[in-house]
Amino acid sequence: MPALTMSACGTPPEDQPLPAVLEQAAGWLLRLQRPECSAAEQRRFEAWLAADPRHSREYARFQELWHQLDGLKPRRRSRRQSLAAGLAGLACCGALLGLPAMDRQECLQTAVGEMRSELLADGSRLDLNADTVLRIQYSQHQRRLFLERGEARFVVAADARPFSVQAGAATLRDIGTTFAVSRERQSLTVRVLEGRVEAHLGAAPVAIGGGQQWQHGPQGSSAVQPVAPGQVAPWLDGRWIFQATPLAQALAQVNRQHERPVLLQDPSLAELRISGSFRMADREGLLDALLLLYPLAREEGRDRTYLLRRGGAE
Repeated sequence: MPALTMSACGTPPEDQPLPAVLEQAAGWLLRLQRPECSAAEQRRFEAWLAADPRHSREYARFQELWHQLDGLKPRRRSRRQSLAAGLAGLACCGALLGLPAMDRQECLQTAVGEMRSELLADGSRLDLNADTVLRIQYSQHQRRLFLERGEARFVVAADARPFSVQAGAATLRDIGTTFAVSRERQSLTVRVLEGRVEAHLGAAPVAIGGGQQWQHGPQGSSAVQPVAPGQVAPWLDGRWIFQATPLAQALAQVNRQHERPVLLQDPSLAELRISGSFRMADREGLLDALLLLYPLAREEGRDRTYLLRRGGAE
């Protein structure tokens, strides 16, 4: 699977560590020296270590220097104290003990056909669908993420700082939960597996509980509706699940996964509603089903596929 790419933040050479990695490595080294370091923290550290080869590399460098200074004579131990102060400064400058820096933005982007999971510095888990752009901004007082486009699932770790996702004009405030957000142009879908999310868009917030979903689009907002657990983020299981989904919105999901896009030659087909469960790997099977079940015809272009109305059918 291709590696996660950096967008606006730039892409450093493979042998050049990101500043955030250095901050996190320094924070973990200091945190693990504390006697009160818990087993849960140790597990989060091990997950962080395994998430990226740069994590283990930079942590090993700090650890080696720490052990070298540990062997110095007592009269020179002040060097180790200086290192600890330096590490604390590095961690606090970016984020207190391993959290990303104040007002620091990390830009994450996946390509068409690429999906990626990330363990964030606070222990939260982030799953990105293909063709997704998301910015992360953590500070000492809040955790904010900005979904520019695409789809992501969030498994939010407990933390005193609030966790929110900005998707267009909507702000989604997490209240200890697992939820998925999909953003396509002017359409937004929020599905909650467990916990609760508050959607702020207008005067009164909308409360979305576990096993519920909520949608907003050009025509306004839907009522909160039930959703099955397997439909919260079906792309993680390699499936598309459509329930009276507008054809244009369904094709946007298809085009995330395949380089050859499927486009509508007739804009009036955009609101045609389709339902069904399809394997994401089987693009041809999905197209065959659409042609069989709906008044559609297929036309192949040089580098894309077009769908048009079949024989003037209503």
